[in-house]
Amino acid sequence: MRKYIALMGEMSPPVDAKEKDTLQEKLLQEFKIMNVSMENDLASIFILTAKNMFLALWNGAERLMEAIEKIRFTVKPYQVSFGIGIGDITTGIDKTHNLRSDGPAWWEAKSALDFAKKSKRKTYGVTDAVISGFSDCDLSSLVGDSMVLMHAVRQRWTQGQEELVEEIVKYRGFSTDLVQKDLAINLGMDQPSLNKKMKSTLICDYFRTANTIQSLIDKELKDNK
Repeated sequence: MRKYIALMGEMSPPVDAKEKDTLQEKLLQEFKIMNVSMENDLASIFILTAKNMFLALWNGAERLMEAIEKIRFTVKPYQVSFGIGIGDITTGIDKTHNLRSDGPAWWEAKSALDFAKKSKRKTYGVTDAVISGFSDCDLSSLVGDSMVLMHAVRQRWTQGQEELVEEIVKYRGFSTDLVQKDLAINLGMDQPSLNKKMKSTLICDYFRTANTIQSLIDKELKDNK
């Protein structure tokens, strides 16, 4: 049976009702954009559910990390947790979730989301995103450690570095094939300054790690069809 990638997320929203409504509207707008730009990647589009949760079902992982990063930027400074599950879907799949799908992919995602929320209270192994459902336990541990290290890199970004990464992700997604001259022009910066800032953020290593994780997820999907 074919496997899919279930993405389940939960926000920690502001207490103020007006701010909460504004945040949800921003997130819905971002979902609207991604549902169009990532249409071929999604088996079921992004939707916002009750209790500040959102869902999406993926055919493949090529743009999964890009989507997660864009959600982080959209909801900042508020926190969000992500659960990513790899597994079968035992029901029918509807593109717009009018008929809610179910199966091991969603069960793995829920377990991963619960783990991600608990990890934030730990003194080590902290991450806001957890992946569950790999058939190889050693590989699962390696991917989990990589997600923790990526979280640690993000936590060290200054506001200026974070804004730079956000612009790069908007411009090129998670591509490591960055032509700095073109990127500098697009961002309105001189090339030496951009090069220095990119090195300080470890952004190319960050993207490479994310892309490797995506490739491992896709391999899991192909190996278990």
